Amino acid sequence: MPEITAIEPQQRRSNRCSIFIDQDFFCGVNQETVARLKLKPGQAVEPEKLKRIVEQDEEIRAREICLRALEVRARSRHELAERMNRRGVEEAVAVRVLDRLEQARLINDEDFARMLIRERLRAKGYGRRRLQVELARAGVDRSLAARVMDEEVPLDEQSGCEELAGRKVRQYQSLPRVLGRRRLAAFLERRGFTTAEVYRAVNRVLPEDEDR
Repeated sequence: MPEITAIEPQQRRSNRCSIFIDQDFFCGVNQETVARLKLKPGQAVEPEKLKRIVEQDEEIRAREICLRALEVRARSRHELAERMNRRGVEEAVAVRVLDRLEQARLINDEDFARMLIRERLRAKGYGRRRLQVELARAGVDRSLAARVMDEEVPLDEQSGCEELAGRKVRQYQSLPRVLGRRRLAAFLERRGFTTAEVYRAVNRVLPEDEDR
């Protein structure tokens, strides 16, 4: 039966070890893998155990990919899955890691959706349509996104559209009135407001009867 003949720390990566089976290099693994599987020199290992060593280390690598991403900002399950896929993590491993992160409440798509909506409303004044695009891009389930949108976004967004128009109007007041109105309207539409909401907001802050 194959035997672990050595477990040596790697010089360039202090958290990893090299495992040797019958004097030959087998693979590099995280020190956590060694601890979890209680690996030690002189230990006999069946082929199934060798497979488990590789799988365990891949799960740890996948988890670290997710945790590093979550240190930067909150992520949806889909975003983390895409990140692991780009790093070559097998789908089955990714699913197991994501399930564990959800169980630990480190990821939660409903919490993520609420946070995204509130932040975009506060910082950028996005309208409902733009918020829908943002949630879809993050891979949030459509029915979940719709429910959270209904709970977090006012049904009447006119006041929000007009408030945003009022904050931005100075950038367009020095332009010829037609051009200024057109650019302000385009800006508001990119923020996700309806044509009717945009029209009323532009008329309020930059009336067309004041041509220059």
